[in-house]
Parts: sequence; structure tokens; C-alpha cells
Amino acid sequence: VCIVQKDRNCETFLGPQIIGTDIDGKFEFSNVPAGDFWSLSVVRDSLADNCVTASVPVVSAAADSETNIGDIIVEDGVRIDGQVRLADGKSIPPNTRVIFSRDGDWDPQVRTLDANGRFQFAARPGDHLEFTVRVPGYSARGENTAGGNSDPSLSVTGETKTVEIVLFG
Repeated sequence: VCIVQKDRNCETFLGPQIIGTDIDGKFEFSNVPAGDFWSLSVVRDSLADNCVTASVPVVSAAADSETNIGDIIVEDGVRIDGQVRLADGKSIPPNTRVIFSRDGDWDPQVRTLDANGRFQFAARPGDHLEFTVRVPGYSARGENTAGGNSDPSLSVTGETKTVEIVLFG
């Protein structure tokens, strides 16, 4: 389980805190600074490939207090089928990886692309995901990005989604 501050100002950001659960799935973070807004999530690599959880917003209360967030439900996710391709038709270099992350969380996922540039993972309806792929000499721009030169993104709905990431040389 990971907890991370919502405000990531470099002057006050403490970085993520990650802890395991006991045999019953219970966990406890101690020494979480009071009076801050946090996002708590299950580390996705600790779940089965098709499973996801929601992020839980947490406000840390006064010093020496406890906050019970209740149960975190593990559920089947929406399958995302993706492909990275180079606009000039060249092959994706071996061992190229795609990194995707959920807005507000600190749990980037990494997938190594197959020989055809394909990857797969599960996400939660309502997740907004950002993808990062680096191939020397190429960048993501154009129709698969929101801002023209930013990394591609995807908002997940309740049905299987496909995402194509085109890199331009």
C-alpha cells in the first residue's frame, strides 16, 4: 500500500511511503504528518494482472490521532490493449518499455513491449492515465496527445479500450 501527498511542492513533499499488509490485508502507516491531503492506493504490481483498486483520498488529522479508511476493494479492471508504433514504419527497438501512471497516484506501471510494440494491462473506470515511451530520435506529438507535445493520455470508461501511441522521428 502506498500513501503520497497530493501537493508535491518540492519544499514540502516527503515522497511516497510504501508498506506491506499483514496476513489479513490490514496495514497501518505511522508518523504521517498532520493537516495534509494524501492519496492512498494499493501498489498495482502487488495485485493480479487484471485487478485494480480505487485511490482513497485521505486527510491526515491532528497529531497522535488515527484515521480509519475502511476496506479497499479489489476488483476486476477494464482491459487496455495498447500498441506503440513508429510513424516511419521502422521496428520498435527490443526491450522498449511503456510507463503509465494514474493521475494523483504514485504507482507507475511498466510494461515491456513485445516485438510488435504491443502491451496490455488493466485499469479502473474513471482512471485518467498518462503514457511515457522513449525511443531515441522519436517523440510523441500530434493526434494521440492532448497538448501537441506532451505524452499520450487516456480516460478509461467501462469497456475494453485500445490505445495507440505513435512516435514521430
